[in-house]
Amino acid sequence: MPVWVANRDTPVPDSSGVLTIDNFGRLTILYGGGGTNSMSSILLSSKETSTNVATVTLLDSGNFILEELEYEAREQRVLWQSFDYPTDVLLPGMKLGINLKTGHSSVLTSSVSDNVPFSGAFILRIDPNNIKQLVIWRRGEVYWKSDAWNGLNFNNSLALTSRLKLEPYDYLYNFWYISSKSEKYFTFSPKVSPSLLVWGLGSEGDIWTFEKNHYISGGGSTIDCRTRRYNASGCVDQKQLACRNVKEWFEQKRGSMSGGSTYWGGGSRIGRSNCEALCKSICSCVAYAITKEDGTGCNYWLTGAQFISHDWGLTVYVSNSKQGKKWWVWLIVPVIVSLVLLVVILNYLRWKALKERGESKSSEEKLLLELNTAAFHDASLLKKGGKKGHGLLLFSFDRIAVATDNFSPANKLG
Repeated sequence: MPVWVANRDTPVPDSSGVLTIDNFGRLTILYGGGGTNSMSSILLSSKETSTNVATVTLLDSGNFILEELEYEAREQRVLWQSFDYPTDVLLPGMKLGINLKTGHSSVLTSSVSDNVPFSGAFILRIDPNNIKQLVIWRRGEVYWKSDAWNGLNFNNSLALTSRLKLEPYDYLYNFWYISSKSEKYFTFSPKVSPSLLVWGLGSEGDIWTFEKNHYISGGGSTIDCRTRRYNASGCVDQKQLACRNVKEWFEQKRGSMSGGSTYWGGGSRIGRSNCEALCKSICSCVAYAITKEDGTGCNYWLTGAQFISHDWGLTVYVSNSKQGKKWWVWLIVPVIVSLVLLVVILNYLRWKALKERGESKSSEEKLLLELNTAAFHDASLLKKGGKKGHGLLLFSFDRIAVATDNFSPANKLG
């Protein structure tokens, strides 16, 4: 079982790789070409030595260290160590935390699959907002979180500590939280020595433990946020499309898919978790499958495809939610509602325009009718109309005659 990978995201493409210490005392992987000058390099450590004496040692703890000899002090000084850069496994003595002086965080990053060490979708680290809490992130979103460390364990995740017992005797390891001015971290050490005991962050986002080639703690996994059928304490609901049920999960079956089209969703860096995320991002996706033996490659099927069970087929993950299969409802309903609202608004605007046009025409007809009546010639009657008039300012003949000096030419306008 590999517990550390130096260059997981920059693999050597052939068998020419050589691990060496360069002229500056840096740990380097060289590969390709016919000679040293034409070879490509992968730099593992960047700190240069002040002397020409540097050595690399693999300790019994699993820590791979680069040291230089200080002549004056006559002692070895560590320049770089693999324990500061864990991959997906936490060995006894490794730290899961943050160096407050350098800002460097030691985290676990899952692999794409159990057989492909490329960085996967999950990261286990100390919560930057609550240092005494562990958090699993999935593509930038909180996937799982523990309760705060109470000095003995995490209340909602006892399986990480108290369940790991060598029944009926004692716990398998000591688990600590260390806090100082320079760093804050979690670490553990085995109580039974020698003992192979490790933590791991699986490609499915699960935390597992391993001891002497036998899984412990109820089968290995201590949390289960994917199906939530076992220990789901601390799991955080993920953002879903409106067409998806939050509690929907994909059931593992053996067989094949019939009908509908098969779609391909990626290459060697997409594992089961990423394949499921891709399927969930498509409302009409009802099933998916991993196509390669190494746990990578992704095929998925849309509405219309039917699962057929048989023993010799693929491992297919089929949605257990009928809601996911009725994606068209979520698409059609908003469209229908929008069309209904549009029709209502247009009818209202048309009715309002017709009403205003009718009132204007009625007002004009009423005015013409009143101008032809005797009431129009009687100013006193018009005055009594008050607010029922049409906004016309009316004067009697006598008043006009007085105002114009009996229609004198001197008062003529124009």
